[in-house]
Amino acid sequence: MSEAINEAEAEKAGLDPKAVQKVAGIAARLVRECEKLGIEIFGGSGGLSLRYNDEPSLDLGNLILWYKGGNVSGGCGAVHRDEEGLERGEGA
Repeated sequence: MSEAINEAEAEKAGLDPKAVQKVAGIAARLVRECEKLGIEIFGGSGGLSLRYNDEPSLDLGNLILWYKGGNVSGGCGAVHRDEEGLERGEGA
């Protein structure tokens, strides 16, 4: 997995691209570590959970951590370009 910062989007949002890159690196490391352990990161309902599925008949896996807070979306992640050429997330 590689992360690429969309600098135009970061600047439009008033964010420092270097700060966004730092957060992206943290997220990428989290994903890699979870993959090594066979853990899925699941977002939704305003929280984040870590799940391990040791029973294939279970759709969601065993809940091993629940973090309630922050802004964690479980959406599909769809994007499209707007009239300015910026990438808009789902619902935008």
